[in-house]
Amino acid sequence: MAGHRGRTWYLLDKLLDMQPQVAKKKRSGPSGPKRRSVRAPVRAFLDALLHEDRAAAFRIADEQLAILGSRAAVFAELIHPAQYEIGELWYRGEIGIDVEHRGTVIVEAIVERLPPAAATAANGRRCVVAAAGLEEHVVGLHMLAAALRDDGWEVTMLGRRTPEKQLLEAVDRIKPRLVCISAGYLLELAPLKRTVAQIKARGIPVLVGGAAFNRSDGLAERVGADAHGQDVRVALTLARRLGGK
Repeated sequence: MAGHRGRTWYLLDKLLDMQPQVAKKKRSGPSGPKRRSVRAPVRAFLDALLHEDRAAAFRIADEQLAILGSRAAVFAELIHPAQYEIGELWYRGEIGIDVEHRGTVIVEAIVERLPPAAATAANGRRCVVAAAGLEEHVVGLHMLAAALRDDGWEVTMLGRRTPEKQLLEAVDRIKPRLVCISAGYLLELAPLKRTVAQIKARGIPVLVGGAAFNRSDGLAERVGADAHGQDVRVALTLARRLGGK
């Protein structure tokens, strides 16, 4: 297991090297995180979300789908970077939570309306996805679930505020190849670390994601996860590896 885990983290590092839109977020002192360069479509999409321009946001998402070819790519190249920027604006106190929430509503609608990939034969792999503890943000989970289904996975979505007991019961009932857990903010690590340990004790790997992990290098390792997917496309690649062929 240790060798497999090491190879997984090596793969993640290589993927990050290949994808400039997926950057590790590091604190740089009182001034906050270092700002990343943002592609023009992302800037336009971000502006549409901040100004609650639903029509413009839909149009940009449709244009990017035609260019990128799949909704998983749109999630990774357009929606995820824009959501990151909105989260950082809120984190620095530059926008209110109401603006963040209105943007999320538009993103949720886009995620629902983007068409799935051409029919993919079921691959026999099952996955459980859930938001840790009191986590309310589940847009990222819905994007990951959609990408996994496009890839042939059978996905069970437990959603927001999933209690540990409910998650473990689902794992025992479904017997998935993989469990994906998202967290936006973690007030304490012990509960999630305990949950991850109990899942892995059942011989099931755990993939984590969300803003809490993106902001803190090494957090995924500290809670005992097998890997961390910074965006949907990286998470999908890691899911394939962790879940086996």
